[in-house]
Amino acid sequence: MSIDLSQGKVMQQVSLSVMDKVLDQAHLQAEFIHEMLGETSMKTIQHAA
Repeated sequence: MSIDLSQGKVMQQVSLSVMDKVLDQAHLQAEFIHEMLGETSMKTIQHAA
């Protein structure tokens, strides 16, 4: 019984750890996209002028 609880806790910690890594990666990708869109907008504005 206690082994099952320990395994459950480990699995929960692993799941949370993986989710944390995925969220970090998504945040980095969002920042990159935001930067690229900002640069694209500035280039478009400069080109139009």
